[in-house]
Amino acid sequence: MFLMEYKPLCLCFLAVALCSAKLPMFSWDTLPLFFHSSNASGPYSHESLKTIAKFQMVTVEKWQGYLVPGVDDDDEMINFMKMVKDVNPNAATYFYMASYADLPEMTKMKREFEQHPDWYLRDSNGTKVMKTGKTSFYVYDVSNPAVRQWWMDYCLAAVAATNGDGCFCDSSQHTNMTFVPPLSPEKEKAWGDGLLQLTKEVQDALGDDKLLIGKVANQSYVKAVQIEFFRPNNDSIVELMLGVEVDQVVQAHAPIFYDCHDDLTHHIAAFLTWSWRELLLWMWPLEHFK
Repeated sequence: MFLMEYKPLCLCFLAVALCSAKLPMFSWDTLPLFFHSSNASGPYSHESLKTIAKFQMVTVEKWQGYLVPGVDDDDEMINFMKMVKDVNPNAATYFYMASYADLPEMTKMKREFEQHPDWYLRDSNGTKVMKTGKTSFYVYDVSNPAVRQWWMDYCLAAVAATNGDGCFCDSSQHTNMTFVPPLSPEKEKAWGDGLLQLTKEVQDALGDDKLLIGKVANQSYVKAVQIEFFRPNNDSIVELMLGVEVDQVVQAHAPIFYDCHDDLTHHIAAFLTWSWRELLLWMWPLEHFK
C-alpha cells in the first residue's frame, strides 16, 4: 500500500508471461505490483520516488505536471522516468502515449501534430472527425504512414532519452468506436488496419528487449497488455487467460475507493487464478472512472 501526491492509489498487480522481450523485475516473494499514474501538481518528492522505484513496472501518465503553468507534460513525463531510473536503474519504465487521440494533456505532442492539418482523421467531405463518448477528441489518421512514423519516432525518442523500457499505447484496439461525423466503411477499415499496423511497426522498432503495452489480451504484435477494468468475474479471468496463453506481459488494473479500505480478496483471487506464470496487479480508485 502506498500514498500518492496526486491520485491516492492503493494497490496494483502485475502479470508477466514469458514473452521474448526483456522482462521487468519479478518475484513471487510478494504479490507482484506495477505503478501507472502521474502527479498533476508537479514533480514527486524524493520519498515518493523511492517508493515508486520499488515497483516492477512504472508507467508515467499523461497528466504529469499538467497543473503547472509554462511546462510541457511530455517533458515532465520524461523527467519523471529519468528520476525513477536514478533511484533504481533496474525499474522498468514506460512512456504513456495515446494511440490515436489528440489529447490536450500531451502539450508538446499536440503542438507538433497541429502543424500537420492533413494528419487529422477526416470524413469524405474533409471534415475533421471526433471520437465521442465519455470524452471527445480529434483523432490521428493512423492509416497515414507519415502519422505512424511520427508516433513511432516520438515513442522511440522518449525511450532513448530516459533509458526506458518501452511505451504504453492507450486504446490500441479498434473497438466500440463512435466517430462524428461517421466514416465510410472503407475509410474506417483502413483506419483500423492502420492502428494495427502502428502497433506492429512500433514493437518491431523497439526490438526484442523492450515492450509496447497495449490494451487487449491476445492483441496481435504487442508483447504486453493492460486489462484496465479487471474485476473478479469470468470476463476478466478469461481475458487474463488469453494474455497468459500467448505469452504476453499482463497488467491487471482494478478500481477501488479512495479510502483504500476495500476488501480485495476477490480481486486477488481472480488475479491469482491464472497467475501460474508471472502477473502484475494494480488498483485505481473507483472515483477516477466517474
